[in-house]
Amino acid sequence: MTPSYLEDHISQIPALCLLMAMGCQYLPPAEVNQVRGGKASIVILGVGAGGGIA
Repeated sequence: MTPSYLEDHISQIPALCLLMAMGCQYLPPAEVNQVRGGKASIVILGVGAGGGIA
């Protein structure tokens, strides 16, 4: 089988897994958009009960 070189397979998914292992909470895109009020340039920090980076 040929290895995948897609960015989401080699960097984005492993990075998300690491952040979640460190206690961060993953928010689905629809929820992020709602929290941001539709503004894509806003970074969300400390959202939710966990208080981690989301």
